[in-house]
Amino acid sequence: MRVVLFDCWGGASGDMLLGALIDAGANTDRLNSGLDALGLGLSVSVERVRRAGFAALKADVLCDGKAADEAHPAGHHHRGLSEILQLLAAPVLDSQVRARATAVFERLAAAEAGVHGVTPESVHFHEVGALDAVGDVVGTCLCLADLGVEEVLFSALPTGGGTVRSAHGELPVPAPATLKLMEGLRVYDPGVRHEMVTPTGAALLTALGHQAGQWPAMSILATGAGAGRRDTPRANIVRAVVGEVSPFTGGSDDVPGWDAETVFVVETNVDDTPGQVVGAAVARLLCGGALDAWWSPCGMKKGRPGVQVSCLVPAHQLESAARILFAELPTLGVRMHQVQRYVLSREFHTVATPWGGVQVKVGRLGGAVSTVSPEYEDCRRLASRAKVPVRAVLAAAAAAAAAAGLTATVPPVGGGDRHPR
Repeated sequence: MRVVLFDCWGGASGDMLLGALIDAGANTDRLNSGLDALGLGLSVSVERVRRAGFAALKADVLCDGKAADEAHPAGHHHRGLSEILQLLAAPVLDSQVRARATAVFERLAAAEAGVHGVTPESVHFHEVGALDAVGDVVGTCLCLADLGVEEVLFSALPTGGGTVRSAHGELPVPAPATLKLMEGLRVYDPGVRHEMVTPTGAALLTALGHQAGQWPAMSILATGAGAGRRDTPRANIVRAVVGEVSPFTGGSDDVPGWDAETVFVVETNVDDTPGQVVGAAVARLLCGGALDAWWSPCGMKKGRPGVQVSCLVPAHQLESAARILFAELPTLGVRMHQVQRYVLSREFHTVATPWGGVQVKVGRLGGAVSTVSPEYEDCRRLASRAKVPVRAVLAAAAAAAAAAGLTATVPPVGGGDRHPR
């Protein structure tokens, strides 16, 4: 799977992210061809610059060959969300580009609406809705598609400080919409007194990707640096690291073994929660699509005994798992980290027992049956209905599976025949 990690050392804005992707190899001809198809006269020009001594690419969105604010000076018509979505619905855009750009503007509208106390449909974009932002958002999505990026990751975000001028007057930094978009993220203050993350940058990152606690295990294919407008002592750049996530493979070339995949552990600690509530949280995580969920005892600060609630989820369910943990448990924080796992190929069979059919999960290693597991819930349901012990149904299902030829074999373990001393 191809991913891009945005290292937001100098912050994040639409033009910085766009410049970083172009510097990492996105084709400018295909980018400008995609923008031109919108019929707005948009294009992107690039310039090699230096920021605090580091080379980076500065990307600028042009309208009819001029900077967007020159082509459409202050006071021009601002677009509402419905107008932008109608623009993005044009069939000239690739479906993935259209979906990504739509998600960004919908997230922007939701943030602006929350700040101003209105509905997203009534929001009229100012800075973020100007033509340069349309170019930044659609251009970034075009570049992601051109690079074949399937997943977007980003680092902790620097807040910056001070104030910034906007269509609403002078605003504190981070701007209100930016702050809204960064809810739930890890941020830090590097002591810089200017805007480091813009609403467009925050919306692009949070709508298209998720924050990574650490760099993923990957093969780095390309890197790029996108420049911000200012040349500041702290390098005003964002780095794009494009990589292939294929940390390891399973089995051997001639014998099918297992599949390798990257997933995430999401977990939190609590020390003031009844066991029934913990159990309900685990059950809801499993019902919500977690690959696995569990709890374990842990020691917490000041010597308090606690419980760690954990689950294993694919990348696209990170936010869902966090929401469940926050909803079900009295916790103020949820952490996550990436892990790799091996998984056997699996298949399901239904076997007959005296009380009804039971589904049996079979795992195979190198084509041979490695594990045979009757589904507990099937057995529990039949046992309850027939008023027999659950273990009797489990045993009957296992015997039926064996009679059907589904018997686990112990695979050989390599490493020689010497015994350890």
